[in-house]
Amino acid sequence: YIVSKEKLEELLKTVNMVLKDSSLTHLLPTKSGFFFGSTLYDEWYFQDLKNTKKILKKVLRETDFEKQLVVYRASW
Repeated sequence: YIVSKEKLEELLKTVNMVLKDSSLTHLLPTKSGFFFGSTLYDEWYFQDLKNTKKILKKVLRETDFEKQLVVYRASW
């Protein structure tokens, strides 16, 4: 799937909201299943959000959305 700059910005905004207020985890729920890992809202969940935030900021900063595409591909 091609992901727009706006969608990446929206995701970053949501990640920031959840990191700021942990009662909002329902905005980025865990998923059960073999490929998805833990369903707990624990330190691993919040570390994943911090990692996601770092990646999103880098992609938004370094991507020229006029000339480049951001593509999401799931391998499961």
